[in-house]
Amino acid sequence: MKAAAKKTLSVISGVLIALFLLLAALSLAITIFYSAKGEDAVLFGCQFRIVLTGSMEPEIGAGDLVAVRVAERDGAEFYEELEVGDVVTFYWRGASDKDEYIVTHRITEIKKTSTGFEYTLKGDAVESDTQTVTSASGDIIGKVTWHSAALGAFVRFIRSKAGIVCCMILPALLVAALESWHIAGLVREGRREKRENAAARDEEIETLKREIEELKKERESKNE
Repeated sequence: MKAAAKKTLSVISGVLIALFLLLAALSLAITIFYSAKGEDAVLFGCQFRIVLTGSMEPEIGAGDLVAVRVAERDGAEFYEELEVGDVVTFYWRGASDKDEYIVTHRITEIKKTSTGFEYTLKGDAVESDTQTVTSASGDIIGKVTWHSAALGAFVRFIRSKAGIVCCMILPALLVAALESWHIAGLVREGRREKRENAAARDEEIETLKREIEELKKERESKNE
């Protein structure tokens, strides 16, 4: 019964360590990915960005993570394939050159021009404010292929100080504690086995002594 309990605890400990290490590795990978080039980093032809405003609600909310298939990957074909209703991420420049924002809005109109295409964009939650960008300007970063509120919350949490503590430092401490507990158990088991072996040897010695004494008595009785 005791052996079965120990085996169960060992399995649980191994699973917890694996989960903690996986969480820590995932957190570290996300941190490194974003620390290299920020949200401009490209993985598998996509950028992964956090939406900052609610202009695309209810479909895409503030804080959602969006995967943006970058325009540079497909070149001219990218702009030819865009359709009304597609959601794209683009640079929106204000009156001043310093006023540059990254916005995610939906295409509401497409016009063919002598230099390519002109796109009119608008947020779903915005009544009248529209933006116009062209394929020639290179302002369109890419097309949104999918989005997730849960992953957005997870990424934002991991990139926060609390997330670093909970997902990287805390798992490391828990793994160290579990390993220490496991090692301590092995040491206790080794000491117990050593005591049992010593007791068994002492018992064997005592048995041999008794047998020798009996043999001596038998010989003495025969000599008499």
